[in-house]
Amino acid sequence: MRVLTLVLLLALSTATQAFCPKHQLSDPGRVKLKGDRLMIVTHGTSFHDSRLATKRGIDEAVLYAKNHKI
Repeated sequence: MRVLTLVLLLALSTATQAFCPKHQLSDPGRVKLKGDRLMIVTHGTSFHDSRLATKRGIDEAVLYAKNHKI
């Protein structure tokens, strides 16, 4: 029973990947950003920062940007 379940899950995950089209990247020359202020945020993860030392700073920066409509 476990083997059948595993085979079905594997088949379904492979089948669903076939339906997703390949992502197309925008030409960098065509990218236009609106406004005069911009903040790019990456997600801090415990994989790269096991002590989550950057989480507080990221959260505070995002809150500041939201409050100041950046």
